[in-house]
Amino acid sequence: MSAPRRGFNPLRDVPPVVWLAATVVVAAAHTVLPVPRWLMIHLLLLGAVSHSIVVWSQHFADALLRTAPPRGFVSHIGPRLWVLNASVVLVVLGVAADRWALTVVGATGVIVAVATHAVLLMRQIRRSLPARFSATVRFYVAAAACLTVGAGIGAALARDIPGPVHERLHVAHVALNVLGWVGLTVFGTLITLWPTVLGTRIDQASAVMAIRALPVLVTGVGLVALGAAVDQRWWVVAGFAIYIAGVVMVGRGLVNAVRTRPPITYAAMSIASGVLWWVACLVILIHSSVTSLSWQELATTFDFVAPLLAAGFAAQLLLGALSYLIPTALGGGPASSRAAHRAFDRGAHLRIVVINAGLIVYALPVSGAVRAASSVTVLAAFAAFLVLLGHATTEWGRSRRRAAAEAAVEAAAEPTAEVGVESAPQVSPAVVAANAAPWHTRPRGQRVGLAAAGLSIALLSVAIGVALNPAPTVTSAAANVLAGEVVPTGRTVEVHVTASNMRFTPNVIEADAGDHLIITLENTDPTTVHDLVLDSGAGTERLAPGETETLDVGVVGRDAAGWCSVLGHRAMGMTLSIVVSGSPATPPPDGTSKMPGMAMPGPQPG
Repeated sequence: MSAPRRGFNPLRDVPPVVWLAATVVVAAAHTVLPVPRWLMIHLLLLGAVSHSIVVWSQHFADALLRTAPPRGFVSHIGPRLWVLNASVVLVVLGVAADRWALTVVGATGVIVAVATHAVLLMRQIRRSLPARFSATVRFYVAAAACLTVGAGIGAALARDIPGPVHERLHVAHVALNVLGWVGLTVFGTLITLWPTVLGTRIDQASAVMAIRALPVLVTGVGLVALGAAVDQRWWVVAGFAIYIAGVVMVGRGLVNAVRTRPPITYAAMSIASGVLWWVACLVILIHSSVTSLSWQELATTFDFVAPLLAAGFAAQLLLGALSYLIPTALGGGPASSRAAHRAFDRGAHLRIVVINAGLIVYALPVSGAVRAASSVTVLAAFAAFLVLLGHATTEWGRSRRRAAAEAAVEAAAEPTAEVGVESAPQVSPAVVAANAAPWHTRPRGQRVGLAAAGLSIALLSVAIGVALNPAPTVTSAAANVLAGEVVPTGRTVEVHVTASNMRFTPNVIEADAGDHLIITLENTDPTTVHDLVLDSGAGTERLAPGETETLDVGVVGRDAAGWCSVLGHRAMGMTLSIVVSGSPATPPPDGTSKMPGMAMPGPQPG
């Protein structure tokens, strides 16, 4: 397998679907999984996106350079994909299980696979003749170089480095992997892919300007990462400014193509939405790099932007590109390709509006219930791609069989031609119509109606979130898990817990079965973000230094474990135990807690 070929290819087509499905599963079961936020982001970016980048960057390199990759087993894309996907599995297992050695092995495998990919692309460039857009392949080489460094930093972060160094390396890690690995690949690909998706010509002048943006973009990424690593905040600010200048250089051609033919297919709208989220997140990051008072504050902004970059930018761009590229790669003739395109385009406007309206709500300062309800609708719209992928494959197969049957009937019915006279091929009107009509012929009124329906779904999710009381909802769920069949005593136990130096103080909380437990968590660590997550699914938000949050655990009837879910903190001993002893007892008349100085009046049993 030297490059993606026509038809279904398991090694090319199955892994991104598996990674996307795993992301959906983690999102649905996030309350019972360790580091769910990290898992969702890395299953998408390191799994699905990285696999697709290696596959399709090789595909575009072959097309643009018009030269096959160098011969030899290691030159084929198959071994690279096996090593990459197996290594990502090791990274995920290592982080989820707090096994740093496993994480390092996985990160090393990712570096080897991507570095090999970059070296082979460079060899392919040297062997090729000059071509119009061959310089865009250098975007892929630069992107791969960014990931080799960023993955190494990520492995170090999994071990956890205390103090502000951790926050600085976190900024460098995100810059290299997201701005570099993903961003450079995206812009290099869109130079030629974007006009093709829209069905318009490539603007030669804009394409040349976009190619010239590569050193600008690379300089920007390098300054952000290096400035964070060596504690130079203004280098980070300058790096973001330079990077945005490079984005503007590439964006000129993208905007010109939209002026010629606006996006109306799912693929085009999804790619356009992803680029807009990319620009919005960059604006937020450069603003934070100027106004933040510390590296920790800047790292907190990166944490806020990370899910928007993953879902708004990376996921939408990936699904949009795959919606266009998969039917093209399947082949089988124009009719089969159009049938697959039509399947991917089902409900396009509804899905686009639901995803983007939901992400906007998620980014606003709304309650947890509203954010959760919006997240569910966004997740459902993304998951629809997996369903449509199966539908598109089925429609593609049916179209191929139908075309073959029609060809066989026409061949049998074709009269014998006279000797020396060449007969014209006969094609059925249905095949002619299928080949001539575009797959995106939905009337404008239907498109507007689907968009309005998508907006209604997004608003309904907000209304449902507003109608729910977020605190009782979480508390009730946690209480049911921890209380079991115990009878409430009527006592309320309040405990103040501090988080600092990778420890909770106190790290053991005692209560009687049936007591109502309330924990107030205060982050007294001067540099690091912390939170508290219980095995019941209840937990606090991530708290910046000096912040406090109250967690209503509810009635407790069994022992419970708690920990800080920030990557690496649990492995360093940042855990907490709730020890429940005895049986429900008659509360004292004043309803006070058994812990002096931490009591509050509680309801008396009737």
